[in-house]
Amino acid sequence: MAQGSCSAMRDGITMARLVLVRRVDESILDDDEAERLAHARSLVEGSIIMWKLLSKTDPAKAAASDAFMHSGKAKAPKMPTIMSGFLQQTANGEVSLLAGTSSPQGRLCIGEREGLLDDYLGFGFPLVSNVPIEVLLASTHRDLLKSLDVRIILRGSGDQKTEDIDKPYQTYLEEHGLVAYLSRPDFCMFGTAATMDDITFPIDALATELSPTKSHRVTAKTASSTLPGSSFVRRKLPTGGFTLQYDESQPSNPMATIISVLGSAGLEMSTAKDQIVEQYRVTKLNPPG
Repeated sequence: MAQGSCSAMRDGITMARLVLVRRVDESILDDDEAERLAHARSLVEGSIIMWKLLSKTDPAKAAASDAFMHSGKAKAPKMPTIMSGFLQQTANGEVSLLAGTSSPQGRLCIGEREGLLDDYLGFGFPLVSNVPIEVLLASTHRDLLKSLDVRIILRGSGDQKTEDIDKPYQTYLEEHGLVAYLSRPDFCMFGTAATMDDITFPIDALATELSPTKSHRVTAKTASSTLPGSSFVRRKLPTGGFTLQYDESQPSNPMATIISVLGSAGLEMSTAKDQIVEQYRVTKLNPPG
């Protein structure tokens, strides 16, 4: 899926920016595997699926695959979400909404210069907004933005504003009901602001994450839910001349039981079921044949 070297470059950019340039505590490197493994694994699994789809040697099966690809029903998978690590968190320690997803990319006109946002900014922390952030912020937060090397992109037109040529930023902000977002050097979303009163939240969160004394130890809960399927135990049951394989989770106080029959994606493809088992007992069946 053309993401092997791209992922490596994004990782290198982020680590270099944080550790070598920002001089944050090197314990942030301890989080790297927990943050990136599930993300990279999803890309590898997606590549394997695409390879299987495109490498059929049987003419009939190849023709069927071609017909499916041309039918308009084949949808490209979305970029997987980073579930933990260097991201804005809520007051109760959960990752904020949209944090860890991919930020938009498009052409901008800034002054007399036209180009893509990353070509204009380089590898920094862009804060893209529909509202005049610097006017709304107190001097302490304006100084904080400068110290964190955050570049403000005020979307719109006119004096000191940026023309959003292809409208990807306008579309993103409107679709998600945001006034601003703050992304990381690897173009992954760090945090968002839904209202003007929330503008300081991602800024303060970034300051906390970049603090030299910040502890980046991954909690046990985060580490256990990072790998898809880690909440389950695989079991076997002989029945009817077959061996039935099934995966089961056993939370201490389940609200109910959910039976999941294996479909196009197993436990290894997503952490969705790992999140469900925090409240429910889930048994995933793998029917013979």
